[in-house]
Amino acid sequence: MRVCFLTDFRGKLTRENYYVTGQVVEFEPATAQALIDEGPAVAFAEPEPEITPALPKPARRKVSGGTR
Repeated sequence: MRVCFLTDFRGKLTRENYYVTGQVVEFEPATAQALIDEGPAVAFAEPEPEITPALPKPARRKVSGGTR
């Protein structure tokens, strides 16, 4: 689960690694939930990419097999 830190943070939950405000980090779900519950981080959801409809293919012209 990904979280985004709201403040600079270092602690037991992060194994004393230092994270700065705004940094997005992947943690195991239990660790991420503990960070969210304690307050130094919030869940980070990546925005879903916009799906644009495919453009219709242009009609193909038949090439005549005639002779010159």
